[in-house]
Amino acid sequence: MYWISGIRACRRQVVIPLYDQILALEWLQTYIEGFGGDPDNITAIGQSAGAASLSLHNSRFRIRPLYHKAINLSGSTTVLVTMTPEEHQTEFLYQAKKLGVEVSGRSITDIARAVIGAPIDAIRSLEYCGAPCSPSELIPEAEWATMVHARRTKPNTWLKSQVLCSSTYDGSISHLIAKGQERTKLSKVFMAICHAKLQNPQSLMKIYHILEEDDDDAALEKICQVVTDIGFYGAAINSLFGASKSDETKSHMVLFDIGNPFTKILEKGRFATHTWDIVSLLGAYDDMMPENCHPGVFEWRRLVLNYCHSGELPCEAWRPTAQSGLSIQKDGIKHLDHKSLANSRAQKLLDLAEQEGGEKGFDLLWENIVRFFLKTGNPRYSHEAEDMMERYDSREARSMDEGES
Repeated sequence: MYWISGIRACRRQVVIPLYDQILALEWLQTYIEGFGGDPDNITAIGQSAGAASLSLHNSRFRIRPLYHKAINLSGSTTVLVTMTPEEHQTEFLYQAKKLGVEVSGRSITDIARAVIGAPIDAIRSLEYCGAPCSPSELIPEAEWATMVHARRTKPNTWLKSQVLCSSTYDGSISHLIAKGQERTKLSKVFMAICHAKLQNPQSLMKIYHILEEDDDDAALEKICQVVTDIGFYGAAINSLFGASKSDETKSHMVLFDIGNPFTKILEKGRFATHTWDIVSLLGAYDDMMPENCHPGVFEWRRLVLNYCHSGELPCEAWRPTAQSGLSIQKDGIKHLDHKSLANSRAQKLLDLAEQEGGEKGFDLLWENIVRFFLKTGNPRYSHEAEDMMERYDSREARSMDEGES
């Protein structure tokens, strides 16, 4: 839980787990030879928020290497948000009140002690994730968690290569959260937000075939594909764009596209959901996995193990003018060329983002459309979308009147 109390503490420490990661990686670098490892051939693997952490370590300048290769699975700095020290303190007090802690007239230290003493189940029930703090020692740039920052940032020179991987339905993590909310008329809400914030909202609706008459299940499935394509695939592409400026680091793209055979909410075997990439890689459920997934999953493991050992992938490094990558499918690994990637649905969305705001258009879609939609599903923030719904209804009513006349 990224939960920080006290403005001074936030500026000084930022998020303790990030420092823990650095210490652990430094320890590994120092002692790996003692248990048969090669200190010059360490590969770091991170998934989701772990991949976001790796994105920071890959690019935040330091002279001594933490590792030499990185595999970022379904995550980048973009999946996180940063909060200022003042925002952290406001949020901390809000969550403390929800726990029944009296905050008025008390020092932040007293409040923190009361929170620490609260029942652990009560803290868990807050379902609060928080965010890294910026500006701070480790994350001085407030724009760290943006795609435009990733697009302009090169990795550390000691990073020999990296693999940026996204699953073709990473938006399942948002699907799961939204299914637990009470909001209805999801298609209409999403369209109202798009009409309020985009110059050409119909283009987005057309790419994803989003219709106002879609029932909530159909609408949510489509909207979470938008989440996937801008927040995960798009974030990876922007990171690849920045990394392509480096002469020292080779960067590769991998798309994980094996449908999850275990999911209960979505159709089994159809969607490559968030975290299924790492679960299939580690093999804890092989005895339950359908045989038709075996070829792709076993090839996936061989690919990762070979990369960790040799640093090589059977594809060219990604370049803006010569996009390439690998697709992990249930029957094996397929090569992706520039033409197939340039003509993909996700690329159409990225093209729309550039039309809407140039290099800042990716963050515009991610923050102003996708994240705003997801955020306003929470009753705490639902009022922020109400004006947009009213304007959208008025617009629709005018269109109907004009049509009748």
